[in-house]
Amino acid sequence: MVSGEHALQIQLPMGKNNKSETADFREKAEERLKRNPSKSSSIIVQGKMQKIMHELEVQQIELEMQNEELMSIFSERERVDESLKASESRYRRLFESAKDGILILDAETGMIADVNPFMIEMLGYSKHQFLDKAIWEIGFFKDLFANQDKFSELQQKEYVRYDDLPLETADGRKISVEFVSNSYFEENKKVIQCNIREITEQKNMQNGIKFQADLLNNVGQAVIAIDMLDNVTYWNRAAEKIYGWSSSEAIGQNIDYLIPSQPTKKQIKEILKEISEGNSWTGGFLMNRKDRSSFSACVTFNPIFDSKGELIGVTEISSDNTEQKKAEQNLIVANEELIIQNIEKEKRAGELIIANKELAFQNEEKEKRAEELIIANKELAFQNNEKEERAVELIIAKNKAEESDRLKSAFLANMSHEVRTPLNSIIGFSELLGDPDFEEDQKNEFIQHIIASGNNLLSIISDIMDISKIESGEITIRKKQIDAQKFISGIKEQFAFQTEAKKLELKLTSPDTDEETVFIADAERLMQIFNNLIGNALKFTSEGKIEIGYHPKGKMVEFFVKDTGIGIPAEYHDKIFERFRQVEDAKTRTYGGNGLGLTITKNLVELMGGKIRLESKKGEGSAFYFTMPGN
Repeated sequence: MVSGEHALQIQLPMGKNNKSETADFREKAEERLKRNPSKSSSIIVQGKMQKIMHELEVQQIELEMQNEELMSIFSERERVDESLKASESRYRRLFESAKDGILILDAETGMIADVNPFMIEMLGYSKHQFLDKAIWEIGFFKDLFANQDKFSELQQKEYVRYDDLPLETADGRKISVEFVSNSYFEENKKVIQCNIREITEQKNMQNGIKFQADLLNNVGQAVIAIDMLDNVTYWNRAAEKIYGWSSSEAIGQNIDYLIPSQPTKKQIKEILKEISEGNSWTGGFLMNRKDRSSFSACVTFNPIFDSKGELIGVTEISSDNTEQKKAEQNLIVANEELIIQNIEKEKRAGELIIANKELAFQNEEKEKRAEELIIANKELAFQNNEKEERAVELIIAKNKAEESDRLKSAFLANMSHEVRTPLNSIIGFSELLGDPDFEEDQKNEFIQHIIASGNNLLSIISDIMDISKIESGEITIRKKQIDAQKFISGIKEQFAFQTEAKKLELKLTSPDTDEETVFIADAERLMQIFNNLIGNALKFTSEGKIEIGYHPKGKMVEFFVKDTGIGIPAEYHDKIFERFRQVEDAKTRTYGGNGLGLTITKNLVELMGGKIRLESKKGEGSAFYFTMPGN
């Protein structure tokens, strides 16, 4: 393409059609003939013949000069044509390789005459979708040029610019562009060139910078930037509030004038060393406000580097920690009191603990935790941002310790009752066996009572030993492949007599399929889980049914034990899995138990790679679900 200002219009003279040019050639031919007279003129006689010959020679010279002029014109035209072709090629290369989208419009009709590859790639439309269409017919320009009347603005103005124009690509992506149009003549025809540059990334960067600036303005700490001459280059809102200087007052001022500080010589040496090595420094010292009042501040210095890695400034982040230091001191005192209280409670608990490895282990762990609390309290003064959190943790720890003491006391009282009951039964019936007045049938009944009480006592001792092994990590899990249907059928057979004795229905539910369900578990420990869950169901269900079963669940197999018993209130759903925890307390005990069964059950399930959960409402029964890894 060649613009109109470079177009060359050439007209060639044709014989004597142009009188002024012909006269000019005749004059030049006469002059040349005078300078170089013809040899024949000397021998031709004077008169008419000489005149004719002279006229012929003049015309011949005239034709030669016209030919020379024509050759010169043709040569110049060829040169111009070559120049125009080169210019057109350069323009086309620039048009095709430009990194801006370019549209060429007919200035009169608004029809798109050309579009470059970058425009096609940027907006995702084919070249065919652009060409021979009015600009207002193209989907992404409909909002800008809603009709042909709007296009008149582009026609009338030689230059139109939109710095931020929203467009939509063919695939629906929203972008921002810079739109610039210019008008010019091309081959005597006016065209409009529209250059479109995507600025989405720049706009996002600007929005990001603005977001960061807003973020710094809204933090609770003073954020200040200073250059290598100690002059302030940034001052956020928190700095205005803490130090009393407005941003307009502070920026450009020397930092030592605005907020004189009182670091020690050692601190100054440390700060300069860390900053010079590219590290940050955090510490505390006195700072002064605009009114020259001082306060205790926590300050962090960070180096600022340019793109070449040269140190160009420092950021100073500071906060008033006067109240925080007071709170820390109060917290230290309160924590020391809590520690003393915990130690006293541990001593009182130690007096009630029976000779049991599990309980002794717990006491040792609590003493260790108390020592850890003391160490943690000493570190509170250096951990400004973590102190309300630590207070909450200590309160929770205190509450847990008190709750643990209460639970242990209740457990010991309960255990005393649970152990005495079978022991009394064993001792009482054993004594009656030696009485000759009782008949043999009665003595056999005494023996059955002794056996039942012995088994009950053995179960209590087994629970205590199991929870001790679990807590100390000494329990062993022996996993193997188990057929779910065979295992659950065996469980049903085992408890069939007990459920019949209580006049309860024992229902088994399994998948309606012939496909075998295999899972991985320790069969002995899995039996212990079902013993605990079904035992509880029998204990707390007086009428209705107990349902056991399983079903595949993803890569796991989920088992369940459901009953129509008394149910469990929602507030106890998480707590009943804690050791020593029971819904009843010592004053309202009806059903008995040592409070370890569900704790052992939960731990065994998790040791075998599963999870246990509870669904229950008071008075509406309970359903325990637990998973085991599939094969």
